[in-house]
Amino acid sequence: MFGYKQSDLRDGLEVMRMYAPGERAKVRKNIKVRLEGRKVENHEYTAQRKNGTIFPALVYYAPILKKEALKD
Repeated sequence: MFGYKQSDLRDGLEVMRMYAPGERAKVRKNIKVRLEGRKVENHEYTAQRKNGTIFPALVYYAPILKKEALKD
């Protein structure tokens, strides 16, 4: 959908490149809010493909926890 290859991801593709430039500040803010444990209300963004074309996208955030973080 985004036009990137697996090799792009392995080579360290920055996730912000998948959003239109005007959306990146909102995305960063919402990621920060989610990492603080709060709910993110707005999941609608303008995404950007590798070739520069844009499209509407719904994105949901979920933290990835290490097993050790789940232990008391």
